Amino acid sequence: RGGSVHLETLPVGAEVVYPSDAEPSVRSLSGELDRVLATPQGSPSLESLLAPGTVLTIVVDDLSQPVTATSGADVRQRIVERVLETAARAGVDDVQVLAATGLRRRLTAHELLSTLGERVFRSFDAGSLRSHDAEDAEAMTTIGELPDGRPIEVATRLVESDVVVAVRLVTAVGDAGSASLVPLFASAATARALTQVPGTDRISAAERDAALAPFVDRIGDRTTVFTIGATLADAPIRSVSAFLGKREREWTLLDRVRSRAVRAAAAVLPEAVRPVRFPGIGHVVSSVRAGAPSAVHSSMDAFLRTTRLAHPPVGADIALVGLPDTGYGASGAPLDPISVATLGLGQVFGGVSSEPVVKKGGVLILSDPLAPSFHPIHHA
Repeated sequence: RGGSVHLETLPVGAEVVYPSDAEPSVRSLSGELDRVLATPQGSPSLESLLAPGTVLTIVVDDLSQPVTATSGADVRQRIVERVLETAARAGVDDVQVLAATGLRRRLTAHELLSTLGERVFRSFDAGSLRSHDAEDAEAMTTIGELPDGRPIEVATRLVESDVVVAVRLVTAVGDAGSASLVPLFASAATARALTQVPGTDRISAAERDAALAPFVDRIGDRTTVFTIGATLADAPIRSVSAFLGKREREWTLLDRVRSRAVRAAAAVLPEAVRPVRFPGIGHVVSSVRAGAPSAVHSSMDAFLRTTRLAHPPVGADIALVGLPDTGYGASGAPLDPISVATLGLGQVFGGVSSEPVVKKGGVLILSDPLAPSFHPIHHA
């Protein structure tokens, strides 16, 4: 729960739902990138799509997906560097890198630097390495219509590109959202029009998917989209927190000692220096795919459904879920109540079980400290 560790005594009859066994990480991200780029799914190779004069745009997930590195390079950085190396060999010199922020806040220069690394950050000026701005009406182009006749407006840079390479990270089932890039680079008006609100006459899921279907593998008449996607799995990244990746019945004597030490330290230390705070549980790459977005999106979803979904007892009256208190959409900033609800109901509760854990009318309890702090950038 947050930056603390609690060992709870549950009442008789309670059942603990554990996630699926940890997925093995790829041995070499560079090797996996070599493999998937040589044999892409449903698409020509990236190298064959690039040539002198090609207009290339690289889009990367923002901080709604975790920063994977506590030391060394983030996964986004390593993939973007590989794409830039491929583009340089092909003689491509018109390249921009955009953060896929959708309606979320734009990334700061420091966040772009820490996510993409100094080599990438120093290679571009502010106009060529930036976040999407959904409120910039002059930077939008209409590419179609929604069922009610409203225009589908998307960032002009994507429409004017020959190739868009999308670097996508996925941590849970359904986490990738739409296979189309349109929601992430739409105008504010289009993004709101695409938002589903159950129980209203707003656009339905089927209508939304149908409207976006023509803009998955291509955007407009010119742009080909090529996706490089990586699935991420949680993993302890320090020996002191290794017990967090095991079921309690699997703990060794050393694990029990570490658990007691961590809980004792968490009870007296300030939040910022608690031993299971970042870094404690990190992320490893469990699979990599590349190719047409339609093929990559469905392949990653199938992989996660096979490896990630737990099979809990169905029909509980009460379910209790502990949540972290930082890191969702902001590197190290405390979570606000809306983000806690989004994380708990969407990515955790909706992404780890094949069936609802609680029966209809049951209760889901999300346990989070919700510290009364406000960040002037991340919460603005």
